[in-house]
Amino acid sequence: MPTASVILVIYSEQPDHFKSNETPVHALGAELWVGREFKEQMIPEFCYGKRGDEVAVLPSLILEEFSKRFAELYNQGKRFQRFAAKVHRHIEDCPVANPFQPTTNSAAK
Repeated sequence: MPTASVILVIYSEQPDHFKSNETPVHALGAELWVGREFKEQMIPEFCYGKRGDEVAVLPSLILEEFSKRFAELYNQGKRFQRFAAKVHRHIEDCPVANPFQPTTNSAAK
């Protein structure tokens, strides 16, 4: 039976040069994989404006939620204890819009 894994997805402006405690995090998301098959993902949690301690608690909350929703179906009822990997992606790849990003809206002219 393939292993179920939760992947933490970190969206930032510098995914290739991410430095913890230095690079601002745009959003945090997660994906559930069973073996090599993608199963589920969460809508990323927007992080701008949150304090560091508020962002730091999100990964444990994500694991808790994935355990509640998917442990029985995909992980033989066992809670997800840790992320199998952390993936860094650019904010342009994030489905959560940046409210500080200017938009081109013809009605605003």
